[in-house]
Amino acid sequence: MANHTIDVDPDDEVDAAVSMLESMQLSLEAMGSASLEARARTVLIGLGFKTEQIEGPMSRLSGGWQTRAALAAALIQRTDVLMLDEPTNFLDLPAVIWLQHYLTAELANTTLVVTTHDRDFADAGKCPGHSYWGLLFSS
Repeated sequence: MANHTIDVDPDDEVDAAVSMLESMQLSLEAMGSASLEARARTVLIGLGFKTEQIEGPMSRLSGGWQTRAALAAALIQRTDVLMLDEPTNFLDLPAVIWLQHYLTAELANTTLVVTTHDRDFADAGKCPGHSYWGLLFSS
């Protein structure tokens, strides 16, 4: 049986590795990874998290707080379209008010599709000077 070997030019391997690293760096910059932790902390605090909850393990959070954490994860993504299904569930009034402001001020250039039963929350998406949120109501 013949033994076949493939000669790989070390320069080609280095070029491929450099190209891959450059691509990863561009992707991270596009995601805004340098400011990701600060954005995450801002959103978590806005949704009512205390410092101990932010710095502690997710497993210590109740189901409602884990849902808030999942909402925060969605909110910090840089995306053109954001779909939220009943985002006010598990939120107290201060967190709902904060979320209304965040969606209209911080995500003004993002297309939002929101399903909600909360008419007051939905009406907040009709603020003058901001894009109209895409709202779906279920009864």
